[in-house]
Amino acid sequence: MSKILTQDVKAKLSSEQTKMRVALELEIAYVTLIRWLRTNHRNLTLDKTKEVLSKHTGVSVEDLFEKQHA
Repeated sequence: MSKILTQDVKAKLSSEQTKMRVALELEIAYVTLIRWLRTNHRNLTLDKTKEVLSKHTGVSVEDLFEKQHA
C-alpha cells in the first residue's frame, strides 16, 4: 500500500513557489514534482524527498504521510 501525503502537507505545497523550491532542491523538473504529487508517486517516500518536503513545509518527516491503519 502506498503512502499518502497528509492534507496539511498538500495545503502547504499549494504554493507554486514552494513547489518550485522543492523541485529545484531535488534537482527534478517542476512538472515531474507535479506528476509525483498528482499520482502519489513512490519517489515521494525516498529519504531525500522526505527531507526536502519536511524542510519546505515545516512538517516533520514522521508526519508527512497519513498513518496506515491495519
